Parts: sequence; structure tokens; C-alpha cells
Amino acid sequence: MQSNAPTTLETLAATLEAVVHRLNSIDTRLDKLEIDQRETKEQVSRVRFEMETSQKTGERLERLATSFIVGATIAVMAGVVLIIIRGGG
Repeated sequence: MQSNAPTTLETLAATLEAVVHRLNSIDTRLDKLEIDQRETKEQVSRVRFEMETSQKTGERLERLATSFIVGATIAVMAGVVLIIIRGGG
């Protein structure tokens, strides 16, 4: 019975060593996943900022274009009114 004891202890030690190695491997993978998650979060933040900036720029361009159209319309209407006034007077 005692001859099996060292073998059992050696087997347990080897199994424990394998488990520790596997846990270290899992820990390393978790560290990599954490880094990847952090990088992804930073990329999402940058994309969100760029999208907000693009949206604001688009809104500003839309307002500018509307202002130009309104200004041109007023200029044409004023010109027509002046022509009517001059022609009628």
C-alpha cells in the first residue's frame, strides 16, 4: 500500500502542476481580452466623436445652404419689385 502512495502523490503533484499551468494560460488570455476590450472601447469612443462631429458639420452646412437660398430668393424678389416700381413709374 505504501508503494502506491508516492505514485499517487506524484500523480497529484503532476495534475496540480497541469492545473496551475492551465490557470496561468487562462489568466494570460483574460489579460489579452481585457486589453482588446479597452482598445475596442477607445475605438468606439473615437468613432462616436467623429460621427457627432460629422453630424454637427452637416447641420451647419444645411443651415448655411438654407441661408444662401433664402438670401438669393430675397435678392431675386427685391430685383423684381424694383423692376416693377421703375417700369410703372
